[in-house]
Amino acid sequence: MLIAIDSWSQETFHRKIVSSHLGEMRDVWITIPSDYDSINSYPVLYMHDGQNLAYDSLAFAGTWDLKNNLLQLEEEGLKFIVVGIANGGEKRMAELSWFFNPDHSSGKGRDYLNFIVEEVMPEIESTFHIDKERIGIFGSSLGGLISIQAMVEFPEIFSMAGVFSPAFWFNPQTMDQYYLSQIKPRSRIYMISGAKEVYGEINFPEDQKKVDSTLNSHLTKSQYYSKIHEDGEHKEWYWAREFNDAIRFLLKEK
Repeated sequence: MLIAIDSWSQETFHRKIVSSHLGEMRDVWITIPSDYDSINSYPVLYMHDGQNLAYDSLAFAGTWDLKNNLLQLEEEGLKFIVVGIANGGEKRMAELSWFFNPDHSSGKGRDYLNFIVEEVMPEIESTFHIDKERIGIFGSSLGGLISIQAMVEFPEIFSMAGVFSPAFWFNPQTMDQYYLSQIKPRSRIYMISGAKEVYGEINFPEDQKKVDSTLNSHLTKSQYYSKIHEDGEHKEWYWAREFNDAIRFLLKEK
């Protein structure tokens, strides 16, 4: 059962989904457009770290200001459903990485993405009218990493991705040219990082440039956008600021 927990311009529902893939129950928040109806079909964006999207009381270090961002986008005529999926706390690193990293808990991305595809999606699609040609996945840091990996591993399902400050260092296999070339050419990807996201040997913007060299040759300019912002930091305020531009690119008319 969906429980309405908030009613601003858009309505948000809270659901707890029992997952056989994760071996536990996981919180999910679904936000629908203010004038949602059962006639039209809507793009859907599955977003990681759902605790950090809209509510200060749940957020780890600030939110993505989802309420105000969605209000502005709706005023521009961009209407879509957001499904925020809670991270697993101490399990987060493992769940948001497809490949094994010998130095960290990792490599449970298959279970996590199967949870989304096989357990969350059926719930959403049985309740709301979905545009199955426009299903996206979106996140930051490890959430950005698993979003790119989802585009490779589930190319028939995800047609777009918002990839903010992706932690390629955690799974460097993701930057492999052959691996990235498996992303479907019809896809759309919006990727950003900040010049200030350099921590010793971990260099987010340099890793992004490595990925650019492959994706720029694989996708057209209308399908792939990449930007490194001089003031960008590994923080929610940065991702919140850039969210609307990402949506405008991903949902623009062909």
